Amino acid sequence: MTNNSDVTAAAASITDTVDPARLIWVGATPTEDASASGVATWTVGDVAPYGTETIDVTFTAGTTTGTADNVMIASGGGDTDTDTSTVTIVEPDISTTKVRTSADATVAPGAVVSFRLTLTNNTDVTASAASVTDTFDPTRLIWVGATPTDIATASCLATWWG
Repeated sequence: MTNNSDVTAAAASITDTVDPARLIWVGATPTEDASASGVATWTVGDVAPYGTETIDVTFTAGTTTGTADNVMIASGGGDTDTDTSTVTIVEPDISTTKVRTSADATVAPGAVVSFRLTLTNNTDVTASAASVTDTFDPTRLIWVGATPTDIATASCLATWWG
């Protein structure tokens, strides 16, 4: 909050409003005077001419994706000003590819057949606890191993997690 006049902004206050499903309150410096679901309020007091009051607020992104607006309303000395900052909450967008890397598409029984499995995160947010599962027909392919080493294998699947 900045007082852009040559008159004191008396009894100033700041209210910060968010969608609590998208932004989860962590805390603020200085500590808020009051808070309820999605709304925090600070009593700033008098703000000198051309003076500034700063509040740092921290949130955790919720699990509801979409645009989250953080709306600040500052008032004091008979004037009110509103400012909004926006953040977009997205889920990771992953894609997979599986490509045969051994030379021939047709092989004799007992020949080694290799594949490359690739997991790609197409966003700039971390894909937490990502896993890859490779399923195969155990009557036609015999599991030999993988790099990195498989985490769990069964008769017809292998799973890796990160």
